[in-house]
Amino acid sequence: MTTSYIVRIRNRAGVRQYDVTDFLALNYSKVVNDVGMLRVDLAGNHQAIAALEKDGQIEVWRYDDAEGIAPYCDFYGLYRDRDRRTPTDSKNGIFTLKCVSQLHFLKRALIAFYAGTNLRNDFTAVVAETVMKLMVRYNATVDATTANSRRRTVGTWSTNISYAADTAAGASITKAFAHLNLLEALQEVALLGGLDFDLVKTGLQTWQFRTYALLGVDRTATVKFSMSWGNMENPSLTGGGLDEATVAIVGGEGEEAARAFAIRTGPNYVANYNDIEVFVNAAQQVSGSLNAAGDARLKELRSREDFVFDTLQGGAYRYGRDYCAAGAMGDKVTVTYAEASVIKKIRGAHVAVATAAGGQKAEQIRLDMVTAL
Repeated sequence: MTTSYIVRIRNRAGVRQYDVTDFLALNYSKVVNDVGMLRVDLAGNHQAIAALEKDGQIEVWRYDDAEGIAPYCDFYGLYRDRDRRTPTDSKNGIFTLKCVSQLHFLKRALIAFYAGTNLRNDFTAVVAETVMKLMVRYNATVDATTANSRRRTVGTWSTNISYAADTAAGASITKAFAHLNLLEALQEVALLGGLDFDLVKTGLQTWQFRTYALLGVDRTATVKFSMSWGNMENPSLTGGGLDEATVAIVGGEGEEAARAFAIRTGPNYVANYNDIEVFVNAAQQVSGSLNAAGDARLKELRSREDFVFDTLQGGAYRYGRDYCAAGAMGDKVTVTYAEASVIKKIRGAHVAVATAAGGQKAEQIRLDMVTAL
């Protein structure tokens, strides 16, 4: 028996409208700390189309009774757009749902306070989790109001967003984030602070912002991928050294000779063969945060290999059961390729399901790995 998929269509309020199993194809991608995407192809005259509404909730459920995979939601999405086309071999045409994952809520807002506002867009020696939860609280929840000195009160969608209790996790952050996109600011803090984050559905139309030391599970001792083990095919390893930088020259406040500067080197700096400079414009940062701005940019530009491959669903390891269990991303696993055995973090997954002959669904799962820092 093959893995079964259900596309569940809900309205904005979270009330179920349709469970679709006769889709023509679906493709979805999930990425740690970023917005995922979902596309679902339906027949152009499918009855479920009439129930679609912008920001309606779209879920992808999967299960495999024979392999011990109980039904679980592998993608939580929001319907945002559609395509229509009529190929010559399609009588009714094809309707494509275009959806984004729930983290899109956090992409809709800015850090909308005057530059220099303490604990809103300026942070000095504040732990990463606290920084992120203050950002979310005052830009994407009921507290994102002009009464709290935000430049604009956000839309009523913010009443559906909450945040988990702060446990003060992660490294300390000293940096300013005025006027940045909220999601991009959160991604930067997560990188600096060594945390992952997610927006978790907690009710029909409610979501909670949460942070994690690791979004997934450390499975390095139990889950291993290798060509020789028969659970990997079509691997592609891409080096990241061409755009690497190892020295940050950070320019802060002031002009010409009066301008504040800081010089930072990364852990990959070597004077005789890996001395590569990058300029970081930190004119909006206070002088005490220049080091942090340089360190952040060097961390972004550090050489990190990308490794993607198709997973073979058989034997001991199955997606949704033995790794990325119940839809969780971010697992650490062991990967052997090109005579090297390394620890990788599952940064993303792409799942493609197409209708095959006889109405059966054929799935392909491709993992995106990154070296865990």
